[in-house]
Amino acid sequence: MSDSPVSPPQIEDDEIDLVELFAILLQYRKMIIITTLVVGILALAAMVVTKFIPPDISPLPDEYTSNGRLLLNQSTGGGLSSAIGGDLAGLASLAGVNVSSGGYGPLVVHIVKSNSILDSIASEFGYYQKLIDEGNEIAKTVSRDIVRSMIDVQFLPDLNIVEILVTDIDPLKAKRITNRLMGLVDERFGSIGINKTLSEKALLEQKLTDVKLELTRLEAELKDFQTRHGILTVEQFATEQVTILARARSELILKEMEISTYSDFSMINDPVLLRMRSERNALERLILQLEEGRSDRFSTGMLSQKELPELALEFSRLERDLRVQAEIYKLLTQQYELVKLKVEGEAPVFQILDYAEVPEASSSPDRKMIIIIATMITFFTSCFISFLNHFFKKVLKDEGRRQLIKKGLKREL
Repeated sequence: MSDSPVSPPQIEDDEIDLVELFAILLQYRKMIIITTLVVGILALAAMVVTKFIPPDISPLPDEYTSNGRLLLNQSTGGGLSSAIGGDLAGLASLAGVNVSSGGYGPLVVHIVKSNSILDSIASEFGYYQKLIDEGNEIAKTVSRDIVRSMIDVQFLPDLNIVEILVTDIDPLKAKRITNRLMGLVDERFGSIGINKTLSEKALLEQKLTDVKLELTRLEAELKDFQTRHGILTVEQFATEQVTILARARSELILKEMEISTYSDFSMINDPVLLRMRSERNALERLILQLEEGRSDRFSTGMLSQKELPELALEFSRLERDLRVQAEIYKLLTQQYELVKLKVEGEAPVFQILDYAEVPEASSSPDRKMIIIIATMITFFTSCFISFLNHFFKKVLKDEGRRQLIKKGLKREL
């Protein structure tokens, strides 16, 4: 017998043999082809079924994306930039945005995704109320997450454009939410001072309209007062009335002196004396009528002396209110013209470049790609399972490989 040690069984080197791999695939070709076809057909059937199921209950409904675009204007360092130094600078710093270096784009993105905007959308479009009706205890947080998942905001710095995209199973709702978001952004910019000049201009226009209406009312009321009493001013009327009354009283004094002088040289029943006394009585009645404001001898009409203070007060009030409103209108007009010049010298922070429209085609899911990916994954998985199955069968037939596996397991234990 030879003393040389017994050599262990030689194991063939593990080398990748393309011919062998191809042979394995041919060996399991039926399983690979059938599995791939079955999964592909099932994926196709699933896509067709989900296409026609109502979107509310479909596990894979069609989703539509509506988009709107805002064209941002560069800040020029004028009056608009000074407005940023106040409320806007504080808001931007809290949001972690450097407005001076990055423009308004990053700030618009943060505003669109802010909680207040999300809450407004959730409330206006019923998401929050629906969760409340379902008894959700964290309805506000959940509604924010729902709306946030629908919204995508992209800032294109090269074009200085902010694009707002909203995705929903209802194309009309996607459009409405997109346009509402742009409106809310405009309102928010106005409230934090960026479009403050435009808001001031609109407010001045409204105030000017109100003051003009009040001026028209007061002018009509003053004109009616003058027409009713036949006077232009109370002072003028009082002067005229006092002049008439003074003239009547002076005539009465002269008439009484004439009667006194004539009575010394005439009889009691002298017709001339009777006529003069009748004229004196007429003058007394005229004076009384003038004092009471009921004289019929003057076409303009007369007022009672007691009514003059009250009429003077009313006329003064009307004139005062009219002068005040006229002065207010003058000041507002001057301020409005200044604001108009300021608005013309400053461009707004952004302009709506494109309003959202109702999307005609769905944006997701891509059913063709899903079928292709599912088929490819199934094919490669089937190939891998074929190789794995062939490997285990080969190991079970090879005694040397079985021994190595057992030794490896013992070492691990």
